Amino acid sequence: AAGGSTFETDIITFQSSLTGGTITLAGTKLAIRDDLEIRGLGADQLIIDANNQSRVLYVDIGTWVLIDRLTMTGGSSSNYGGGIDNLGTLTLTNTTVSGNSASSSGGGIHNYNTGTLTLTNTTVSGNSASNSGGGIFNTGTLALTNTTVSGNSASSSGGGIDNRRTLTLTNTTVSGNSASSS
Repeated sequence: AAGGSTFETDIITFQSSLTGGTITLAGTKLAIRDDLEIRGLGADQLIIDANNQSRVLYVDIGTWVLIDRLTMTGGSSSNYGGGIDNLGTLTLTNTTVSGNSASSSGGGIHNYNTGTLTLTNTTVSGNSASNSGGGIFNTGTLALTNTTVSGNSASSSGGGIDNRRTLTLTNTTVSGNSASSS
């Protein structure tokens, strides 16, 4: 069992008939409060779109989540984490987080101080924040491997990544991001 629990982790998979499709949220974020695996069809094959009505995903404290082969887009938040707000342990693999925005920080992803975020073979691009961390705003533990962070913007600092705590980059590209100040 994931996360050290004695319970089985739930797994969500998608039927192949959804290939090339978009799942549009109805104004409410996906709030995950129990350990969960979400297995998509391919980042270029299945999109979850918040339609600029909410953030896409919230991961609660103490929760273990794995997301594989999805695109998350259209997230919007009046504070942190336009695409994803992570307070738990979140792993993204073969996933794209793009086209999200936050009025404060973490346009694409906000990784809170209780959060552990691991990105592998993932793209974070085209996100924006009115303050800092256009792509990712990190106050927790963040590890990126074979990941690209590009084309993100922030009004203050950290166009691509605004890191305030622990960050490990391995074979990762951070380029083409912009911020108005350091």
